[in-house]
Amino acid sequence: MSDKRKFSFALSTLLHAADSLNDALGDLEYASAMATRLDDATTTPPVIFRTLLETALAAVRTQVENQGGKTGDAGSLTTEQSAAFAEVERLTSAARRSARQAFPGNDVKLRSEFQVGINEPQDQGSIIARAQKTHRALPSNTPPT
Repeated sequence: MSDKRKFSFALSTLLHAADSLNDALGDLEYASAMATRLDDATTTPPVIFRTLLETALAAVRTQVENQGGKTGDAGSLTTEQSAAFAEVERLTSAARRSARQAFPGNDVKLRSEFQVGINEPQDQGSIIARAQKTHRALPSNTPPT
């Protein structure tokens, strides 16, 4: 189960703002004013607050780095999956070539049923969706034997 963020802005924005606050806590010009303000607002002394903030920032950065590696691992295909995907692309391409020869000039059918000329987007899900449409169009456009 994952923890859902309760804010909608980029994590980098939060880290940048937190770094600015941390820098201000360490700046001699601002530190005394911030210490006074923090003393009024919290029971945690400013020195301890800064230490806790630095620890929390380090933990967030570590989690961001760890998550990036997990996302990369999830996006990789196995050798068998890559071969299967290449075969789907090869068969779909052959079906489109055959459709262009079988229905010359019927641009509506070629485009809507066989997805001829539709090459974007290039993400894996879109490519598979176009292959499925082409596959579904084959039985209804094949003459009986």
